Amino acid sequence: MQPRVVDRFLDKSITMPNGCWLWTASMSGHYGYFRGDKTQGAHKWSYEYFIGAVPDGHVCHHTCGNRWCVNPYHIKAVDKIEHAKMHNAKRTHCPQGHEYTETNTRIYIRSDGYEVRKCRKCDKMWSLASYEKNKHKQLAIALKRHREDPEKYRKRSRDSYWKKREEQLGNTRI
Repeated sequence: MQPRVVDRFLDKSITMPNGCWLWTASMSGHYGYFRGDKTQGAHKWSYEYFIGAVPDGHVCHHTCGNRWCVNPYHIKAVDKIEHAKMHNAKRTHCPQGHEYTETNTRIYIRSDGYEVRKCRKCDKMWSLASYEKNKHKQLAIALKRHREDPEKYRKRSRDSYWKKREEQLGNTRI
């Protein structure tokens, strides 16, 4: 790397009393971006220039908790799955504000190894909303099947009627 690239990088950050180097240039989302040889996260560029390459399957984690910090000594390369667990441990509530408790949390492992927590209350609300939104489609499908084969549909309706009737009357057909 040319020394002027490093100078350009350092000119875009401010040193804070706690040791963080706050990024003041271009941002994308909550992270700074820097163009050295290629455009990438400013924190990742800092780590790779001052510490070394980030190993495959690892990501940069801010040990100071400040996403705008580009101090390479506040950044640690951690495994992606471990990184997700670190951030999940900090979250006590779902995005809708429901508390993650043992009874309100569904935990599953995605195919890429990430552990995902889902709020059961939000899942239920989403399912109900989805049902309400799509129930007219389900009705349309049922009507289409009836038009295609009305005798099969009638038989199924008669059978379910008699089954319910038998349950009500106790297995004695009228």
